[in-house]
Order: sequence, then C-alpha cells, then structure tokens
Amino acid sequence: MIMIETINDPIAEGVWQTRDPDGTMVSIKYIFGEPQRVHETPNSDWFCPVMIEGFLPKIVPVYGVSSGDSITNAMNFVQTIVNKRKGDLVHFEQK
Repeated sequence: MIMIETINDPIAEGVWQTRDPDGTMVSIKYIFGEPQRVHETPNSDWFCPVMIEGFLPKIVPVYGVSSGDSITNAMNFVQTIVNKRKGDLVHFEQK
C-alpha cells in the first residue's frame, strides 16, 4: 500500500457542515491531492491522495485507471463518508 505523509499542493479542499441526528453541528474538512501514478510505467493505475479530517487517521490513496478516474473515485469516497453521517447537509464551502 502506498504511504502518503502530506498533501503539499491540494487541488481541491472544502468543508461540509452537517447536523447529527441529535442536532449537533459537525464540520467535515476534506482535501484532495494531485493524482499520481502508482508505478512509473506508461500503463500504471493512478491514485488521488485524500484526507478527511476527523474521520481518517491518515491520508489515503484512492485508486483509478486514469488521473480523472482516481479524482472521480476520490470524490465519491468523500461523499460516501459524508452520507454515513446520516445528518442533513447544512452548508457546503469549497476553497
């Protein structure tokens, strides 16, 4: 597995604010890094580094067959995490 220590130059980041079932407001900050090849070969798969503060203990690689596919998969991954909160989306801020 690929180990990623930092996301130096994020390509996208933002904050979702949701409300827990008990009414508590929760902010979920996410950061996407630049997609990279898994291996330095022309037919290599790609990964997009993702961090979801407060939900993931570390930066994780989300894989795809191309750079665009890895970004799409990363966005779907973050959306899945947010949906697991089962709260209502109150505010979305993109940086």
